[in-house]
Amino acid sequence: MRYSESEVNHALTRLFRWGYAALTHRERAIVVRHFGLKGEGQGETLAQIGKGFGVTKERVRQIERNAIKRLREILLEEQSSLATNTG
Repeated sequence: MRYSESEVNHALTRLFRWGYAALTHRERAIVVRHFGLKGEGQGETLAQIGKGFGVTKERVRQIERNAIKRLREILLEEQSSLATNTG
């Protein structure tokens, strides 16, 4: 089954919202700031983010890693759900 570009975009937007909602405020802020997702150009370094939160860059790395792991799990669950519904 082929999906239209609009269907794919809608699904990706929905997945991003689910994943984003699953993160804590701090996890969201770290991911957004590090990857520059607010459209502000280049992302910040882990050290810069850590300074803003009053933690080390290593702690920022740990929080980011946990957030990305959670996002990956959500995507895999949705992928599994889609495969079950279409197969």
